[in-house]
Formats: sequence, C-alpha cells, structure tokens
Amino acid sequence: MSIRKVLAYGLPLLLSIVLMGYALQKVSLAQIGKLFQEANYFWLSLSLLLGIISHWARAYRWVLVLRPLGYEVTVWQATVAVFAGYFANVLIPRAGEVARCTIVQRSSQVPLAVSVGTIITERVLDILILFVLLVIMLLAEAGNMTATVWQFLQQKIPSLASQNTAFWAIFGTLFVVGAVSGIVLLFWVRRTSHPLGLRLRRIGEGIWQGIVSLRTVERKGEFIFYSLFIWVLYYFMGYILFFCFDRTAHLDMWFAYIILITGTIGMSVPVQGGAGAYHLMVGNIFALRNLSVEEGILLATFMHAVQQFVILLVGGSAFLYGLWAYQKTNPKKFANS
Repeated sequence: MSIRKVLAYGLPLLLSIVLMGYALQKVSLAQIGKLFQEANYFWLSLSLLLGIISHWARAYRWVLVLRPLGYEVTVWQATVAVFAGYFANVLIPRAGEVARCTIVQRSSQVPLAVSVGTIITERVLDILILFVLLVIMLLAEAGNMTATVWQFLQQKIPSLASQNTAFWAIFGTLFVVGAVSGIVLLFWVRRTSHPLGLRLRRIGEGIWQGIVSLRTVERKGEFIFYSLFIWVLYYFMGYILFFCFDRTAHLDMWFAYIILITGTIGMSVPVQGGAGAYHLMVGNIFALRNLSVEEGILLATFMHAVQQFVILLVGGSAFLYGLWAYQKTNPKKFANS
C-alpha cells in the first residue's frame, strides 16, 4: 500500500480518535451506560424508524434521478446501495459513494460514471438545502451569536472589555480577509495548471454539472417533495430524542433545528461517521441550554449512537446482502473483482 493511501485512510481514523478522546475526556463509560439505561425506548425506537425511512426516501429520490437517464433501478436495489454506502462511510470516510455506485453497477448495470454523476447532483442539492437552513439559523441567532462571541473574546482578551469597536474591527478584518482569499483562490483555480488547482476545478465543474442535471428529472414535484421530506425526517429524528430524558423534554423545536444544522456540519467532517466532531459541536450547543458541557457531550454521544446503530445494523446487513446477491448472480465476475 502506498504512503498516499496510508495517509488517506489513516489520517481520518487518527483524527477521529483524537477528537473522540478530547470530547470524552471528562465522560466515563459508566455515565454513557447509565444514560442508555435511563432512556425512554419508545421515543428511541421511533427515532430509529424515522432514520430508516429517511434512508429509504433518499433511495427513492435516487431512483427518480436515474430513470430519465434510461436505467431502471428498483427501489429495493437503490435502498440496499444507499444503506451499504452509509455503512462503508463508517469504515472509511467517503468510501460510501464508491460502495453505493458499485452495488448499482453490479445489480442494475448502471455505469459508474452515471451513478457518480447522480450522486454529485444529490450532494449539490443537499448542500444547497443545508446552506439555506444555515442562513436562516444565522439570521435568527445573529444577536445571540454576536453576544456569545463577544463574551468569549472578552474572557480571552480582557482589554477588549472597554473597547466595543475592537470586536467589529476584528470581525470586519476577518470577513474582508476571507472574502479576498476566496476571490484570489477562485481566480487561481481558473487559471492554474497546478495539480491541486486542476483537482479543485474538476470538483467545481462536477458540482455545476450536478446542478444543471437537475433539469433532466421528469417528476420534479415528487423529486422536490422527497428532497425536503428527507430533511424533515432528519429533524424529527433528533427532536424526538429530546423526549427520552426528563432533562431534555422541555427543549423546544427551534433548538432541535439548531441541533440539526450543527450536527449535520459535524457529520460532514471527513472522519469515521463524524465521530468526535459531532460530539464536540453538538455537545457544546447543548451547553447553551443551561446544561453543563459534560451533560451536552453525553447527550451528543447518545444521539450519535442512535444514528450509527441504524447504519451499523441495517447498513451492515445491506452491505453483506449486496455482496451475497452479486456473487449469486455473477459468480465468475465476483471471483475476479
């Protein structure tokens, strides 16, 4: 195995271990076990069911994208591929797309280039939806976030306590630097022949092609419905878990919205299943609702474990089924793959 592959596979795992170790340094296994013992398993089971439905909805939406391209993939085949992909992502970050495309290639003869293109389309749409949801949250929480950042800066830099303009100076400087850096990077990517620049350009072109390909979807109303339905299910998966404990049953629906956005960003960090990143981000958000950071980390661990249970159990089964079904129908090709 090359050094590049070792780094590609090893660094995410190492980062995940470091983040998990940091997140759980003040939390014991006994506390985590006690939390699961105290949980209301009616609400937990309902959240698990919504998680399974959300993955099915994603598979159904994928079928809607593939059909206009001339490929009749059944909802069952797409569902197996989606679950198997999520399971592969837990093992190796970003390996899920490869597993997902490979399964539909072997079960439905969909070329890899086609399935990869549809997944790019799907990812672009999800990013756009997340961006809109994030902007709504930032606008609604602008006052609270400004106060929180300002308080943090005052604690770290006491001299800022009497300098209200300093905060805006720092914020403005960071904003300008970020904007200028983004513009410079964009121009560099468009003109450079450097391998990194070319790779970023290909990613950008793939995203643009994904956006344009949305026009080929025939049943657009159904496609839009399922795209939003997936996020509604994600939202209620988290909100329902609040009712598992007396200490969180009072948390409102808006806070569940904040948890959804924060948790999604944490899960997008390229580590195994978002482990560590999710715990730190969601755990600290819980601390904004009069809970200690330790309690927040415990609750984040519980919510993350519920999500991963669906992926490990159902996704693992789908992964094994995909291998078995392909071997059964294509034994010679399977032996050579």
